[in-house]
Amino acid sequence: MQCPACGSDSTRVLDARAFAEGVRRRRHCPGCDGRFVTEERLQTEPLLVAKRDGRREPFHRSKLLEGLRRAAGKRPLPGGAVDAVAEAIEARLIASGRPEVESRVIGEMAIMQLRRLDPIAYIRFASDYRDFVSVDDMLDELQRLALSPGRPPDQPRLFVDEADRLVDGSAELPRVPLSLEDARERLAGPVTTG
Repeated sequence: MQCPACGSDSTRVLDARAFAEGVRRRRHCPGCDGRFVTEERLQTEPLLVAKRDGRREPFHRSKLLEGLRRAAGKRPLPGGAVDAVAEAIEARLIASGRPEVESRVIGEMAIMQLRRLDPIAYIRFASDYRDFVSVDDMLDELQRLALSPGRPPDQPRLFVDEADRLVDGSAELPRVPLSLEDARERLAGPVTTG
């Protein structure tokens, strides 16, 4: 490490302390007898989101959180529940190690989580994200939601397996917007809630 005062390359570390974002080192320069501090922080490559129109942009948790909060607005949810959903989705995306993910994958992950969290927030988010083409589409979805059985307490959450499949690209995503036939076909299978 070069001394910022004299430019000498023979600096030495007096002590090092870890902090939340990295390591802070106090250094001494024998050339000018100066002291200075350096910080090392972990820098990761930004996760890119592939948009529907072909653009690529960095993932911003704040954008996801804004959409989730809009969908869950004025719903009686536990404090921090929406933040936890955004955090879980972000953690899953980062843990995948992929440099890029489709925006549709993020949307589907959000829909899966909201469906378990609150049916009204789920319908709000899905109606905006999937662009229901008619009231019948929304009513069909509401009926499926009302008829879907609850998740038994000992059954593992679907999110873990399904999210991995979404991120790695092995899960088939619905085309957006869905046609009525596509929506009915996609939603015909059993869905867990809870």
